[in-house]
Amino acid sequence: MSLLYLDGPVIIFGAPALALGVWALVGGVLRARDWMAAVAVLLVLTAVAWGCGEWLEMRTDRFSGDSL
Repeated sequence: MSLLYLDGPVIIFGAPALALGVWALVGGVLRARDWMAAVAVLLVLTAVAWGCGEWLEMRTDRFSGDSL
């Protein structure tokens, strides 16, 4: 049930909010060029995706072929 109430909404709304926040920080506050802001967004989203993969691996059992 946590997928419905916590994990799903965090992924659906959190990733775009994080991307917009990083874009605003790097592009607006730090006055960097647009391509630098885009690279920063890609790096942050890549790090978040890796972290989500690690978190998911901890919460689920690994697939094993021993069940055959």
